[in-house]
Amino acid sequence: MQDKVLRLLGLARRAGALTYGQTAVLDEIKKSRSKLIAFSSDFNEKTKQKIVENCKNVKVITIPYTMEEIAHAIGTKPTGVVSVNHENFKKGILEVSSFEEKEDI
Repeated sequence: MQDKVLRLLGLARRAGALTYGQTAVLDEIKKSRSKLIAFSSDFNEKTKQKIVENCKNVKVITIPYTMEEIAHAIGTKPTGVVSVNHENFKKGILEVSSFEEKEDI
């Protein structure tokens, strides 16, 4: 059974409210469009820190899914980082999630 968070990521992608991949996510952060940054559980820590350093007033979480699982949910190639660019999708993901790594950066 697919998790609610993965379903919400898929809906956000189809609604045009999701950006994926390191370069695209960094662009969204710089343009202040990102509301939530989510990393896969198997994302490279060094690259993760590089992205987190650019986040100001953006919620950052690590979700317990692999790059492959996220890719399957959003219908793309494997990706380890996504940017949720709509406040309602951000709220929905945070409401259904119980991830301990929620943190404001």
